[in-house]
Amino acid sequence: MSLVILKSRAEMESASRSLRSRGLGPSRFPDGYARGVAYVIRTRSRLPPPEWRKAWDLEKTISLIESAVPQDATVLDLGAFNSAVIPALARLGYTNIVGIDLDPRVRCGARRDVVRYVVADFHETGLIDGSCDVVTAMSTIEHGWQGNRLLSEVSRLLRPGGLFIASTDYWPDKIDTSGVMAFGLPWIIFSEQEMRGLIAAAATHNLLPAGVLDFSAVEPVISWSGRTYTFAHLVLKRV
Repeated sequence: MSLVILKSRAEMESASRSLRSRGLGPSRFPDGYARGVAYVIRTRSRLPPPEWRKAWDLEKTISLIESAVPQDATVLDLGAFNSAVIPALARLGYTNIVGIDLDPRVRCGARRDVVRYVVADFHETGLIDGSCDVVTAMSTIEHGWQGNRLLSEVSRLLRPGGLFIASTDYWPDKIDTSGVMAFGLPWIIFSEQEMRGLIAAAATHNLLPAGVLDFSAVEPVISWSGRTYTFAHLVLKRV
């Protein structure tokens, strides 16, 4: 599917078990304990705790990348600080990974042996046109959402046939987040109408769904900042 919605907590727990069985789950020490200690010394801050609630979209993203692109493909991760995608791909043998984030601590991120970290705004990365086979954005686009600007940049970066894989906060009916800031940015929980608008806008930037779109939600699995909602996982192909 090009759009799938997290329907239940059981789905999230199943994905978490699957990732752990493969050694790919979110970890406080993605580089190992010694490098974790070195991180604390370099940044003078504690390692962020692993976010197990992101197992569902992580598992879907990793599975798709494994099945669709070779290990020498260029994968760009937007919002890469504390990313679980990057260490998982590195463990699977991917060797051309780029992580972008505004937080300068991203330079101390996991697996710097195979990852190039860049401090930049992901709306204006400065990377070369058509330089990426995959662009991922896990729980990123809902923070400071700038639709056409982001979609234009993703389209510019992807080679024809490349994939944009994103997860984001979602609930079919509109949930008001006016005035709520997260990570220093305005926060949006996409409604069905807004998600349909995102997909329509993406088409104007040559980013099209490659499969079925399922907008239905069942259970508000996630509770955060006084709102209850779920996650959406979206895949678009550059044409």
